[in-house]
Amino acid sequence: RHKIGRIDFGGGGGGGTSRPSINTSLNGPLNDACRNTNDTNRIRQLVREGADLTSTNGAPWNHTGLHQASYHNRPEVVRVVVELAREQGLLTQMLNMGSNPCGARGGNGRPIDLASPFPEIQKVLREVGKIYSG
Repeated sequence: RHKIGRIDFGGGGGGGTSRPSINTSLNGPLNDACRNTNDTNRIRQLVREGADLTSTNGAPWNHTGLHQASYHNRPEVVRVVVELAREQGLLTQMLNMGSNPCGARGGNGRPIDLASPFPEIQKVLREVGKIYSG
């Protein structure tokens, strides 16, 4: 079992396969909540109701909620989105999803690249990346 902060990530392998039916009308609200709030209960509710964790805010940014929370320094949101992604078997995919690199932050726009100014978020993403890489 792996635990980072208050989040228990269970055993290896990237998680389960429990995914609700997708409700695309909730994707925008999920992205907004991850970008603009620390309301982890709302984020959990949106995902339970069918928001797609891999959905993005579209071109030119192509940011998922994980990208948003990483870029906007929301460590608790990052932890919860990582936990939810693991439960749905999406964590490895989401950790490696590229997006708009947002200028000076560089890289290929992965969540860890967008979190470059924020050591706490980088630590969480590095630790879960080590656990679920492979």
